[in-house]
Amino acid sequence: MLRLYGYKGFTLEVAVQTDFNLVLGNDQGSTGYVVDVTIGRPEGTVATFYETRLGDGSGKPYYFSTQGEALMAGYSAGRRIVNTLLTPGL
Repeated sequence: MLRLYGYKGFTLEVAVQTDFNLVLGNDQGSTGYVVDVTIGRPEGTVATFYETRLGDGSGKPYYFSTQGEALMAGYSAGRRIVNTLLTPGL
């Protein structure tokens, strides 16, 4: 699933991917979802680009139990990145 959102002049691209091999809890063969967030600024001469996969502290991807949960987490993370790193002081 891929969604594009506009936020403060940036484009947030949130991509949710399915991982069928994930083991969630005690359920063997459960499905989990990972999310990638790409932030760009298409207008202007200098492009701002930031890409990340949501993960835990050890660098492993964080798995979500539903696509909706993954999508909202990616959107929220994208907004936080724009607010704290790309538009400080606004």
